[in-house]
Amino acid sequence: MNDDTLYRHPDLALAGAAMRAEWRDEEEEWMRAAAQHWAHGRSVHDVARDLMHRGDTVEAVAAGRVFTGPIDFVGDDFVELRTANGRVDVRTLLADGRGETMAPVVLRVVEKARSGGHRGVPGAPTLRARLLEREASARPAVLGSVLLPDEIRGHVGVGRDHVTVRGDGPDTVVPLTWVSWVTAARG
Repeated sequence: MNDDTLYRHPDLALAGAAMRAEWRDEEEEWMRAAAQHWAHGRSVHDVARDLMHRGDTVEAVAAGRVFTGPIDFVGDDFVELRTANGRVDVRTLLADGRGETMAPVVLRVVEKARSGGHRGVPGAPTLRARLLEREASARPAVLGSVLLPDEIRGHVGVGRDHVTVRGDGPDTVVPLTWVSWVTAARG
């Protein structure tokens, strides 16, 4: 028997097909396990970067407020959303000097993008650095915290571990860790 005859033999063809099907099944199982292992190692920031790269419209729920828009920037401890009312910085990570913990925030995809997305706009790496930019601009801001029932408005002054908001009412001092979101004041 020559090699050509072996390939056409019905028993060998069936055995070869069965072996190829088994190999495909094993490969698919390994691929599923690898994808699951990869997903188990992802952080909220990894997910936020993917949402930004795709251009999905996201809903961020923080300190009793809901902000909707695409993510424009992912910092070390916050994401910046581009909403209909302007840009909002939403804290995603708490750092207290002893370690890091996820902030009380929920990100929800409300619309998957059909096109668009980007690698991110340049920005301050931390929410504290973003607050320093807001302080330097001397423009009023609006700030939310899970510690406060209402948002506070005014000019921000940033300390090492806190932010002071000076508005029409009394000055309010909020530990930086507990600033949930901040945006520019409108009107």
